[in-house]
Amino acid sequence: MIPRSYRVATAVAVAGLLVGCRAPVEDDSGPPKPEAVTFQGAVDTKYAGVWTTENKRSTLELGKDGKLKVGVVAASPYGDRTAEHLGTWLVNGTDLLLKYSQKDQEDAILRYKATLSGNSLTLVQGRMRSVYKRK
Repeated sequence: MIPRSYRVATAVAVAGLLVGCRAPVEDDSGPPKPEAVTFQGAVDTKYAGVWTTENKRSTLELGKDGKLKVGVVAASPYGDRTAEHLGTWLVNGTDLLLKYSQKDQEDAILRYKATLSGNSLTLVQGRMRSVYKRK
C-alpha cells in the first residue's frame, strides 16, 4: 500500500504541474478552483509526440489519435515517486487542452497557451511556464 504522505505529495506535485500558480484572490475561503474550461477543438498532429522538460520531471505523450499520457516525478519524504494520468488532448486556436480522469471526481480539463517552435513546446498558464522538448 502506498503511504498517505506519498499520495499527498504526489497530488500536490501533479496539481502544481497541471494547474499552475494562481494570483491571490480576495475570497480566501478555500483552495483555488481551476477555471471552467470547455473541451472543444481538434487534434493537430503537429503537436503529436513525446515531450519532456529539461529536468525530465514532466513528460507529455500526445498521440496522433488524441490520446494523452502525462507523467510526473514528484519529490516525497520517501524519495522521488512517479505519477501518471491518462486522457485526451485537443488544440483550440493557440490553446492546448488536456482532459484526464481523476479518481472519484469529475474529469479535469486544463487549458494552456501553447507555442510550438520546431522541437520545442512552451505551455503557459497564468504565471506558470513550462518548456518541453520533443524526444
